[in-house]
Amino acid sequence: MSVKSGDSLLKDLVTLEKLESTLESCRQVTQDILEQLSALETQIDSHHGKVLAAKTSGTTATTVGTGLAITGLIMAPFTFGTSLIVSTVGAVTSVGGATANLITDVVDRKKRHKFIENIQVSLLD
Repeated sequence: MSVKSGDSLLKDLVTLEKLESTLESCRQVTQDILEQLSALETQIDSHHGKVLAAKTSGTTATTVGTGLAITGLIMAPFTFGTSLIVSTVGAVTSVGGATANLITDVVDRKKRHKFIENIQVSLLD
């Protein structure tokens, strides 16, 4: 078993202090990244809820519109064509719901791309 000299012990102590400083710096950087990712998670959850609500509304409008269009067409012989107005309203409603879903998908895709970029920036900084 060898005994270290004072200079050797001092070098070891300085090395340990540098290591401790480096580890603390890494811990702080990791903590900052986790905070950024947590904030992004909150934004993503909020966005996802809004997308689900918009898609549900669009799908509901499409379903109701389709039902009105079919009902209007079925009733046309009995109402002497007057129910074709209901069919027209149903078709317009159905197209509006489908358009709402399409727009929601486009906006969602752009937002997801932005979220992915933000996550990559957080991890690369």
